[in-house]
Amino acid sequence: MLAAWLAFVLSVLVVLHAVGGRLAPPPLSGFKDARAWLEQRPPVDVVFVVLRLLALALGWYLLVVTLASVVARLLRLAAVITVVDVVTVPSVRRLVNAALGLSLVATGYPGLAAAAESAPPAVEIMRRLPDDAPVAPGPVAPPEPVPVPTTITMHRLPDEPDDDEPPASPSPQPTPSTVTAPAPTPAPAPTPTPAPAPAPPTAPSPPTAPPTPSALGPVPDSWTVRPGDHFWAVAEEVLSRAWGRPPTDAEVTRYWRTLVETNRSRLPDPANPDLLFPGYSLTVPPPQARPA
Repeated sequence: MLAAWLAFVLSVLVVLHAVGGRLAPPPLSGFKDARAWLEQRPPVDVVFVVLRLLALALGWYLLVVTLASVVARLLRLAAVITVVDVVTVPSVRRLVNAALGLSLVATGYPGLAAAAESAPPAVEIMRRLPDDAPVAPGPVAPPEPVPVPTTITMHRLPDEPDDDEPPASPSPQPTPSTVTAPAPTPAPAPTPTPAPAPAPPTAPSPPTAPPTPSALGPVPDSWTVRPGDHFWAVAEEVLSRAWGRPPTDAEVTRYWRTLVETNRSRLPDPANPDLLFPGYSLTVPPPQARPA
């Protein structure tokens, strides 16, 4: 994107310089020569000459401020960046910031890898619920079916006679016999185990005092930006040092706004406080008193 912009500006300047000739400016040797030049040229030519001069001035201005902004940011010259940003149009400033940010990510800024390796591992916090804590209702297993004794009745069928034999006299109908399945033997009841005797109560240990701010380090008056730093992390660490405890998100938000407004005039892009370069020095305002 930045290379295309520079190529476009240079091509426009080359074309404007090449179309000199008839659109050349009047001689600057004296007022009489300029007046004679105006009398000899038609008004249309005079208008195009003026437009060409304005386009040349605008093209050289854009080329100079773009190159100056790129060099100042690559060399990390904070004072030069501030001056150049004042005389640079916002669109060119945003283009340079975006192009340099993408180039740092594409080339692999060495400080980013070091910051990622030195970052502490994530810690998972597990809480132990008390025994009388309510338990979320879950699926209830259906009760086991009670076995019921099954009665099986068996009948003996008579033999079928052959066709050649004479029919036999009918035999008396046998009496059906009833077979009863044995009932299941109940399982013996479990023997209750006596509960262990409760342990004697122990004296509670005295509460540990929270760490004091001096144990966490003094609150600095200024902060040098390191690779991976941003305003939220700086605000959170300053409040932790000052109060001796991790601040809440609402507390960090209030101090973060104060920190951004204090340093907004010194940022490379005041409208984009997320853009910080390593090596910048930030002013750290004193945090508010620790809430009760």
